[in-house]
Amino acid sequence: MAREADASAVAQARVEFEARCGPFAAGEAWYEERISAFFDFALASFEGGTLARAFAARPDVSSEDRTLALAIARAERSLFRVERLGDDLSCESLFGARYRIARQDARFRGGERFDGRIVSTEGGLEVMPGAVFHPDEAHEAIDQVLAEVSSKSPHARTQHDLADALLRMKMRFDRFTSMSARHVYRYDAIDRTEILAASWARPEGRAARPR
Repeated sequence: MAREADASAVAQARVEFEARCGPFAAGEAWYEERISAFFDFALASFEGGTLARAFAARPDVSSEDRTLALAIARAERSLFRVERLGDDLSCESLFGARYRIARQDARFRGGERFDGRIVSTEGGLEVMPGAVFHPDEAHEAIDQVLAEVSSKSPHARTQHDLADALLRMKMRFDRFTSMSARHVYRYDAIDRTEILAASWARPEGRAARPR
């Protein structure tokens, strides 16, 4: 779908995705992870799933692909916490909704925190391929951030806004490899869009400092 979508629309989607989640380029260690996440965003979230719906409306699309495209346009996106329940997986979203993923997925062992989209298919609920996994060492810091959100500003941000903020934090964590997760995943970094500086950096203060 992404390959056959209108090129200008895909370019606009890329601009919006990078504005929300941080810019990235080919050659960076996290490029494959981010480009896969971008394709999920472009199809499922950009302008309410416009690209997936346009694909579904094409006359040359099979009924099976049409059904899948429309399902993708309705995918549920959040940060999810994974629990393994026997052979099944339970994914709990930021705001407490729980989804049982019946199909086996080698990406999940249980305990993961991932940003992604869950789509309903004929075979049950599945996680789209562009899921971004936050590192294990960041889980405690993420839980602390979300606890502070719940206590300080529970209604101030949408589920998507919080997930985007955590993706920006992950990009900083990937770039600032010497920093511990708790110094990067922070409540006071939620609204920061700059990913080329550490979460606590204050460029305006540095610039104003006397020489």
